[in-house]
Amino acid sequence: MIKIFRHRKKALIMAGCIGAICVGLPMFAFCFKTVQAKNALKEELYKAEQEEKSRDTITLITAKTDLESGQIITASDICAYTMTVEEKTDTQSDATTNYIGKRCRLDIQAGSIMNAGIVYEGDEICADERYAEIDYAQSPSDLKENDLVDIRIFFPSGEDYVVAAHKRVESVTIDESGTVSSFCVVANESELLHLAGAYVDCASYEDAKLYAIKYLDDIQTAAVVDYPVNLSVFTLLSWDPNVLKLVNTEDNVRKREVLEGHLLGEEEASAENAITDAEKEQLLYLFE
Repeated sequence: MIKIFRHRKKALIMAGCIGAICVGLPMFAFCFKTVQAKNALKEELYKAEQEEKSRDTITLITAKTDLESGQIITASDICAYTMTVEEKTDTQSDATTNYIGKRCRLDIQAGSIMNAGIVYEGDEICADERYAEIDYAQSPSDLKENDLVDIRIFFPSGEDYVVAAHKRVESVTIDESGTVSSFCVVANESELLHLAGAYVDCASYEDAKLYAIKYLDDIQTAAVVDYPVNLSVFTLLSWDPNVLKLVNTEDNVRKREVLEGHLLGEEEASAENAITDAEKEQLLYLFE
């Protein structure tokens, strides 16, 4: 009886072991494969991260809204966009500080990528502005690039007028003797006509002269242009399509009458050079 019991016990133990093995092997295989897959996934993620780190990134600045030519750019007008590039590139990362406070050189659509070539610093560039080389005005001996000057005209009667005010010297030409022979400024159409009229006055009136005078510092307020142009230039200003802004029309006529009266004498001026009431009305009508 005891032998039979022992035999059954061994059989049960053997059956349990076989059952455990049958159940455990698939579970072990499943867990092993799960761990392998997890490790493989980790390895792939690690490789992807390393590849991402090895790529170059650049920061581009784009316009958030439409910008107009001459508009001053603010922080709310632009945004920074960082992108990853597959290969190394010569494109340099940009920064919003390179644009804030500067002006647009042209109209810029929203979403456009900004670059240094489409912005500039300083005053707004107007459509009628041009570089003007001045070689007919006396210059300070120490005149240099970036100086601020007024261009004035002096008459033998003692009267002195501002022809063009607060002009930045763009360049200076020095002759062989070391004297300033000419300088370049940016002038609009109205200023060019004023300069032309002043040049004619210098040729017409003996001892009249054009000269440039420097500002002490950039912080100084610009002088007010008060030179009254002659009748021919005044008429030209009225119909020249390139002149964008006209000011002091009636005041110019009155001041010119006074100037010519002083230069020529009251009788000669009234007989030959003074503007008649009819001419005055016609000129002022042109500016209305």
